[in-house]
Amino acid sequence: MGGKLTLRVLYYNVGELSEGGYVLMYDILLTIMLILSVFIIIVIAMQPTKTQSASNAFMGGASQLFGKQKARGFEAVLIKTTVVSLILFFGLAFTLSQLF
Repeated sequence: MGGKLTLRVLYYNVGELSEGGYVLMYDILLTIMLILSVFIIIVIAMQPTKTQSASNAFMGGASQLFGKQKARGFEAVLIKTTVVSLILFFGLAFTLSQLF
């Protein structure tokens, strides 16, 4: 499918972007959104788990509520990357829904 999208983008020129359809921009934004969604899945899957066992999820885990430490190092980078990626993803989704 990626090949079809690439070929379709290559065949459009500026003169064909009429009739209120911003086809080239839509394809580019949709491609960026697809790449960003795969990136978000990878970044979230790389983050370490917070709970030691499944029982903490069901029993509340109140001991961790007050003993929470600030993330440092690679974990902090992953958290910031996730937040920025999600903001970009929802901004792109909002833009695509309003423009098209």
